[in-house]
Amino acid sequence: MTNPFRGEKEVKLGNKTYKTRLTVDSLIRLEQTTGQSLIKLTQRLSEGSLTLSDIASIITPAIRGGGADIKEDEVIKIIYQSGVADGIRVCGELLANVLAGGQEDDEKKEIEAP
Repeated sequence: MTNPFRGEKEVKLGNKTYKTRLTVDSLIRLEQTTGQSLIKLTQRLSEGSLTLSDIASIITPAIRGGGADIKEDEVIKIIYQSGVADGIRVCGELLANVLAGGQEDDEKKEIEAP
């Protein structure tokens, strides 16, 4: 089960569903790896100018953050087999989830407290 308050999301890539989570650390590494801000990556996604490497760079840490031990070359193979359009869709879901934001578990408890 995913916890949207922690930025967790289930995504379907190919014929498998993955639990994903992009942490603050993974987002910082993503920006450093790609040389692009999250907003710029989202803009490039909407323009259709993300490379396969960019797509894998977004999806891999998200799947790892969800608890799966997976390598980037495995993710590239899954994207290729399921279709690049499927990978682009998953990237869109992940980036939208990050941009929408979430709350940490402690904040959730405060909100629920009477």
